[in-house]
Amino acid sequence: MASFHNLFAQGYNADPESDHAGVLAMGLLAMPKFVHHLSHVVNQLVQSVTIYTNGNEQLAKDLAPSLKDKPWKVDSRKIARVDLKSPKGSEVNITFDDGETVTEAFVGHSPITRVNGPFAEQLGIKLSFMGDYEVNGFFNETSVKGVYAAGDTMTMFKVISNAVASGAQAAAGIAVTLQEEKFGLPSVWG
Repeated sequence: MASFHNLFAQGYNADPESDHAGVLAMGLLAMPKFVHHLSHVVNQLVQSVTIYTNGNEQLAKDLAPSLKDKPWKVDSRKIARVDLKSPKGSEVNITFDDGETVTEAFVGHSPITRVNGPFAEQLGIKLSFMGDYEVNGFFNETSVKGVYAAGDTMTMFKVISNAVASGAQAAAGIAVTLQEEKFGLPSVWG
C-alpha cells in the first residue's frame, strides 16, 4: 500500500493494514473542531483513532469530553519524530521524547502550507494569514489586477477537486478580462 496525501482522493482506495490510525493535532489542527473533523474522516478507514497533541495538555483536556462514545483516545506525550515505516507504505512510526515508538496504519494531519516560489513577493500579491494568495471575486483574482490564482495556492483546502475547479474559475476570469481589454469595455465584475 502506498502512502497518500489526501484521504478522499487516495485513502478510500487503500486498505489499511491495521485497524488503528492517528491524527496529529498540531499547528492548524490544534483546535477541537478541526481535530474532530479530521478524526471523523480518518475513522472512516479504521476502527479506532489516537489523537496526538504533541504535549498540548490544554487541547487534550478540551477534547476529553468529546471522546465519550467514540473509538478515539488522546495521547498528549511530546513527539520527538514521525517517520514512514517504509518508503512504499503508509504505516507511520511515532517516536516520543521518552523513546517509546508506536506504529499507526497512517496519520491524518493538515499542516500549514506556503505557496511555493517567489511569485507573491515578485508580483506584490497579498497573502492570507494561512500563507495562501488572497483572492477576490468569483474568478480568484489576486490583489494584483490581472493576476489570478488557481490550484492549491489560494485555499486551506488542499483537495484535488477544488484545485481543478479553481483553475476553471480563474480561466473564466482571465477570458473575460482579456475581452474587456481587447474591446475597451468596462469591467463586468468591478
